[in-house]
Amino acid sequence: LSIVWSVVLSVWMIAAAVRKPGQTNLPLIVLGCRTKGNLPGSMLERRLQAALLYLKENPQAACIVSGGSEKPGVPSEASVMKRWLVAHGIDAERIYADQKASNTRENLLFAKRIMEQQGLGSKAVLATDGFHQLRSQMMAKRAGMLSYAQSCATRWDLFLPYYIRELFALTRAFLFGY
Repeated sequence: LSIVWSVVLSVWMIAAAVRKPGQTNLPLIVLGCRTKGNLPGSMLERRLQAALLYLKENPQAACIVSGGSEKPGVPSEASVMKRWLVAHGIDAERIYADQKASNTRENLLFAKRIMEQQGLGSKAVLATDGFHQLRSQMMAKRAGMLSYAQSCATRWDLFLPYYIRELFALTRAFLFGY
């Protein structure tokens, strides 16, 4: 039974990871991830590379970077992401930063608030790892958004542990909510 459940979840994860919008220039939300001081960690840098590709292909799209700081005095994930995107040619005026979120659910709730304040609508594209898209899109729906994927690849040596962790997180989400 658990093998069948894992296969079903895997198919849903793949479908979510490739879910593309039918329109251009939707707002992009980059979900936070661990940083190394003033620099993005390897996983976050991959998300930023996926975001950069989307933002260059959609020059009118706004971008919301979301993620707080683990400790006082350490730059927030959002500030690290914004600095990285600006350094790679994205106009700072296109980027809104939520520096308070501490998990994916908060990333999406706070990003939705920014979207409402800025009149950006209720559709968004999520920049995160492919394995994380399904749960992120489920949380976005609960936050009142229709979301699509701008997936990045996960490092091969990290994929299996994160994938297995995500299977458990999805199972918990389906059984108990978030």
